[in-house]
Amino acid sequence: MKIQSLKTKISLTISFLVLLVVTVSTVVSIVFVHDHQKKEYAGMALIIAQEFITANKDFLVSRDLYSLHRNIISISEHPEVVYISVLDTDTTIIMRNNREVVGKKYDGIFERETLKQKTPQFSPEFNDPFGNVLCEIMVPVIIDGERLGTLLIGHSHKTTEAALVSITRLQLLVGFGAFILGLMLAYVASASLTKPINSLIAATASLKEGKTPESLDTDRSDEIGVLARSFEEMSSHLKNTTVSRDFLNHVFANVFDTIRVIDTDYNIIMQNKAMYSFLNKSPGSPITGKCYESFHGDSCHTPSCTLQRILEGEQHVETEMLIKLENSQYRHIRLSASPLIENGKIKGVLESIRDITDYKVAEKRIAEEEQRLRTILNSILTGVMIIDADTHTIVDINPMAAQMIDASPDEIIGRVCHRYVCPAEEGKCPITDLGMTVDNSERKLIKNTGEELSILKTVTVFSHRGKRYLVESFVDISEREKIMDELRKSKEAAETANQAKAEFLANMSHEIRTPMNGILGMTSLVMQTDMTKEQKTYLDMVKTSGDNLLKIINDILDFSKIEAGMLSIESIPFTLSALLEESHKIFALKADRKGLNLRININDNVPDSLSGDPGRLRQILYNLLENAVKFTNAGEIELAVQLIDLGKENIATILFSIRDTGIGIAEEKKETIFQSFTQSDGSTTRQYGGTGLGLTISADLVDLMGGKMYLESEVGKGSTFFFSLPLKIQAKRHIKKVPPQSSLTDLIILLIHDIPDTLHSLTKTLEPLCMKVTTTNNPDKVMELIKNNIFDLIILDSQTDGTDVFPAAEKIRANVLTEIPMIMLVQTGQRGDSSLCRQLRINGYLTKPVNQSDLLRAIRLVLENTPGKATAESATIPLITRHTLQEIGPEFHILLAEDEFINRTLAITILEEQGYRVTPVENGKEALDALDKDTFDCVLMDVQMPVMGGEEAVRLLRERERETGSHLPVIALTAHALEGDREKFLAAGMDGYISKPVTQEDLFTAIKETVKRVRDAYPEG
Repeated sequence: MKIQSLKTKISLTISFLVLLVVTVSTVVSIVFVHDHQKKEYAGMALIIAQEFITANKDFLVSRDLYSLHRNIISISEHPEVVYISVLDTDTTIIMRNNREVVGKKYDGIFERETLKQKTPQFSPEFNDPFGNVLCEIMVPVIIDGERLGTLLIGHSHKTTEAALVSITRLQLLVGFGAFILGLMLAYVASASLTKPINSLIAATASLKEGKTPESLDTDRSDEIGVLARSFEEMSSHLKNTTVSRDFLNHVFANVFDTIRVIDTDYNIIMQNKAMYSFLNKSPGSPITGKCYESFHGDSCHTPSCTLQRILEGEQHVETEMLIKLENSQYRHIRLSASPLIENGKIKGVLESIRDITDYKVAEKRIAEEEQRLRTILNSILTGVMIIDADTHTIVDINPMAAQMIDASPDEIIGRVCHRYVCPAEEGKCPITDLGMTVDNSERKLIKNTGEELSILKTVTVFSHRGKRYLVESFVDISEREKIMDELRKSKEAAETANQAKAEFLANMSHEIRTPMNGILGMTSLVMQTDMTKEQKTYLDMVKTSGDNLLKIINDILDFSKIEAGMLSIESIPFTLSALLEESHKIFALKADRKGLNLRININDNVPDSLSGDPGRLRQILYNLLENAVKFTNAGEIELAVQLIDLGKENIATILFSIRDTGIGIAEEKKETIFQSFTQSDGSTTRQYGGTGLGLTISADLVDLMGGKMYLESEVGKGSTFFFSLPLKIQAKRHIKKVPPQSSLTDLIILLIHDIPDTLHSLTKTLEPLCMKVTTTNNPDKVMELIKNNIFDLIILDSQTDGTDVFPAAEKIRANVLTEIPMIMLVQTGQRGDSSLCRQLRINGYLTKPVNQSDLLRAIRLVLENTPGKATAESATIPLITRHTLQEIGPEFHILLAEDEFINRTLAITILEEQGYRVTPVENGKEALDALDKDTFDCVLMDVQMPVMGGEEAVRLLRERERETGSHLPVIALTAHALEGDREKFLAAGMDGYISKPVTQEDLFTAIKETVKRVRDAYPEG
């Protein structure tokens, strides 16, 4: 019987069962529907009869046959109603939709006894004469409990039969579809049953042929699933216990290591792909020859031959050898050999060969590297230990460390490290216990003899093969400690020497400045007295020599402070324009005397309110300007200032340049010009004097201030010295501006000068204040301008001592009737100028440079104190001078403490000439006594005096003032001018500081500023 018959049988059986079920269900459905339809239509007829009786109750009682007939006709129009009859109690038909039978006795399907029943009755189906299937219903007509007759309704089953036919057709159609679906389900069911069976049959066939069967459906939960799982378990067992020859060949051919099989006669009978590649042969090429012909060579038939050792009874052989291939290439190999046994006899040898040439090369390189590192480690002159980080035992040590410990490496290795380098009593290991990554510290090495050795050690940690080690290196610093001790002693000696040097410099400064103050001061006083021209010439020479000597002293002291590192740079607010005006004032006369034009050129973008060290900046400018004047015989000198960078934090880099048309500097001298005591002309017959320190000090100061100095020069054409300085712009720029006053607004001024640059500068000063300025540098046009214009003020400006403008003033006064106020500006004042000014009725006389504020104050005072017309009283008009502008009045009382007679006399003379009242004393004790007896506005206190010095006197004075709450201004008047002296005296309780030699201008400025500052701070004192 064929396998397929099972599928056919299952399909036919299922199809028959589906057909039977569909047939039975169709018949039952038709019968059920037919019966249901009959009952439904009978119930409907009963409802029609009952409704008719209820609706025609009155007509039935009254026997209104006409109305009954009309209503009967109406009801008979219903499609299911064939006829309707009303019977009397005696069964006579009294009304029917077909009047042909009216009046006749009922002769129908119901018997007479049935018609007498009081409940409705249904007749069986019957056929009327027209072939219709009918059913008759009898409904008794009972009104008010009395039976009045019977109502008969004949209704047709035509609709029922039609519905039954439709339902039957539908049932047959559904049955046919169900039959077809049943056939399909039968096919699917049979297929689902036979498919896993067919799979089992195919798997059995594959297994029989030695092939791997396809996967079976083992997920089924029925008997077939159990059968499939059992079959797969059996197949897996067979697969694990049985390997095909092809599989073995595939594995053998594709093993990574080179493999070959050798018989007992040394013949190669099989080898894999790796062996072909190793021998540089094409895969699949014929295998011929003996095994030793490939690469065994000299090892064949010797005790080292693997086949020989297997035949002698060894079960497994491993060896390394150097072989020579057929292409004469040498390779290192590791060879493993195992016997191939069949029926208890050795049939051959399986050899596995791995090429280890690269490994051998790397191994050799590592060994060489280790040897090199070992050689380096043994050669360095630093002790080195390798320490196990977990146990703190020494695992390796170099000879230097062993030598320092004074023990052999074998004695040291294996012992704990703190036995030698880190004594346990000093604490925990910085690396393993304290979490440090590197330890640099000075320690004591404990030698094997117990002796201590000072060392500097460094410890780091590293990992090797998952284990942590410490590398501890150390050097002997015992000699260094000795050297450091000697250096410490040398340093202390140097500091002592520096202190002595500082004290010597301070004493020398004091001792030199004290007589210099007297020399220069007295010379200035003498020059203000009446004397001959020859005497004035000699005194000019004395003052010039004194000034030069003082500058040399200052340069030497500054140079000494720079070399000793004692010079520091301040950072205080200052006004750049005022500092440049002051520099111009000092050197303008010197330049004019040599016929030079000294100009200042400041770019408009240069900030004016800065913070830095104005004193050192002034010193640099003085040195460079002095050199420019000294080494220039004709032409001009220009001081130019420009902004070259505006960086972060309001730091402005400003470039200063001093250009001259002097002798110039040779190219080979540019590098040495800034060296100490060096000039471009160093011969003994040099034309120009000087110490050669000015440029050196200037360059050092620029460097200390964070700038850079350089020069450009050409011999015979002049030089330009450049230096840049980073200066901080003040956060709040306090620019002095004099607001226009009613007395100055709309003034018409005539400005007379012979240099256009100066005219332009003064015009820029006056015009912004709403003044109308007319300028001229032509003396012949002055009178024409005065006659043709109305001027409120005339300003005569001179680059010399006034000798060139006095005649112009005299000419104006002689030819102009109107008394126009005049102000004269001169470079330097001369004795007798004030008398000449009064004679010419000049109202103001100021020496240059004059700042904007002083000029405007002088103009205002001149206008307020000058009458409109010339009168006899004009000779009594006050002359406004620089001293008139001083804020401090003539009643100011000053206590002067000065032990040196000449300096004391000089100070008294200077102060009294200005109208100050002076009380002199010779030491601090006398000063305190004088303060007990009299009242003073200010104290000028020398510092170094006998009996009691100035610092001690000020300290005692301040102690007294703590009880009274007062504070007397004290200004240090001293020859101590070294770096830090000013701060030291201010810290001692003094309010101001002036270093000797003292100039009149510095003295008056210090008094005015100090007294004002103290009075502002102590208004009640």
